[in-house]
Amino acid sequence: MTKLIEIRDLSKVYERGKQKVEVLHHIDLDVEQGDFLALMGPSGSSKAGPSSPGCAS
Repeated sequence: MTKLIEIRDLSKVYERGKQKVEVLHHIDLDVEQGDFLALMGPSGSSKAGPSSPGCAS
């Protein structure tokens, strides 16, 4: 199969005042052609962010 997306060692930390909240901790992900992918989470949890063009925050 053809690999469409490859992510290695992805981490994301938000700052809430002086507190740091790690929401992703060293994630690896491969998405191949024909795979079905769903992002799930509560309202306001930035599910649309990864699908936005230029989302590199």
